[in-house]
Amino acid sequence: LPDDSENFSSSLSWLASWLTDQTTSYRDAVMKGSFGDKCQSLSQGANEPRDLEKDEEEYLVTAGNGFILLAYLMKADDEVDSAGDELTTSIRQAILSQMPTDDNGYEIGITLMIKTLKAFCNFYHFSIGPLSVAIVTPVLKLIKDLENIRLKAQL
Repeated sequence: LPDDSENFSSSLSWLASWLTDQTTSYRDAVMKGSFGDKCQSLSQGANEPRDLEKDEEEYLVTAGNGFILLAYLMKADDEVDSAGDELTTSIRQAILSQMPTDDNGYEIGITLMIKTLKAFCNFYHFSIGPLSVAIVTPVLKLIKDLENIRLKAQL
């Protein structure tokens, strides 16, 4: 990491903001998608699920790749000292500060990342079939890490 932590934080904030902007056109579809979540019903969304348009698929791939990087940076290393914990917290704050909120003002950044990554995995699975395992398997692990971060943040 660079010595100038303010520039690093600023760069992370910019990247998180730019990646979030990449989700604008399809965010409604991703956020309303259940992706196998039995707790979420279609009645939660006002619209029926929809397929992504061709240009939205390109934005999904861009955002998915970027969110993979951000998710990796947000992961806590179980073997770090307290300075490492502070750095992880700082990284998370820089990233999540640029994420959108819902209509009620609640932060939805981690949920947006999780659902975008699930859509990203689905896109790769249906686009390239069995070869997608090379991409999908590590991303699914990152999704689990993000779900753990979200759970800890709710406590």
